[in-house]
Amino acid sequence: SFVYPCFYYITPANIRLFFLCGIALKNFANKNGMLWKRNLRYGTCKQATPAQIGYKDFLYETQWKNPPSAGRRFLLPNFLEHYFSSREAIYNQCILSICRKLSFDNCRVSDISIDERRILAEFMSNILLRHPIMISLMKYDEGSQNDIYGFSIDELNMWFGSETESVRAFIEKCKWLIPRWPDGYFQAVQGQLENMCLTFFASKNAEFITCDWPVIWVRYEENILCLLLPLTPKYCICYNRFFPKENITVIPDDMVRRYNRLHIEKKFSSISYLFAHNREELELLFEKGGDAE
Repeated sequence: SFVYPCFYYITPANIRLFFLCGIALKNFANKNGMLWKRNLRYGTCKQATPAQIGYKDFLYETQWKNPPSAGRRFLLPNFLEHYFSSREAIYNQCILSICRKLSFDNCRVSDISIDERRILAEFMSNILLRHPIMISLMKYDEGSQNDIYGFSIDELNMWFGSETESVRAFIEKCKWLIPRWPDGYFQAVQGQLENMCLTFFASKNAEFITCDWPVIWVRYEENILCLLLPLTPKYCICYNRFFPKENITVIPDDMVRRYNRLHIEKKFSSISYLFAHNREELELLFEKGGDAE
């Protein structure tokens, strides 16, 4: 049997608007492109499209200290957003391929290719690092004041003058959010995931749900021992240091719903919305325990 350890959310700020990778929500939509969205504050439940849900204006932009004009407020506007868009097709293709393999009765984790594992780890890192909560927590634009690519702060001042700080902040964001940025923090996070044990939890009948802060992790002191992310209503991925070997485990309906409750059990979390393929899974979540306060 699978025993859930204690799960913790990092909740540094009350952020209501957010941005989720489109693939993370589209996987929960029905054939009409709609999913169910429950507002935890008001208890309302309605259908919506992924495009109507996961966004926050100017989330990744870096503003010039002294904008040259009203229409040129940001450094390389939409640079990061366009990069994310270019990766989502790659993530989608990879996830579809992995889910197709997982649907076979004799599938093993070893059937997932090295390239697919790399892309999946990048996808997980992307979901984790690009979220407003993590951006607020880590203060992506307040990185080291040390040299940048061999240029001292004095040299940067010669090039950019009063805008040196804006340029430095932009570079720091890129180091956190772009997988292939040289010596970036994103690479370090992805590398940690690739070195963890990869397992999958699959459900036969009940469905996994997701939320506006979908990554759940187990942490002991300063070490992250486990990260879980609902990939689709049927599959949940788990990077961990608990299990001795990688496997695919089919879990019973009650375990799936116990997992779903983890999204709302931590009262100090800043979750505002739950998302599901079927409304029934959201209703079952509140039948016995009542709405989260």
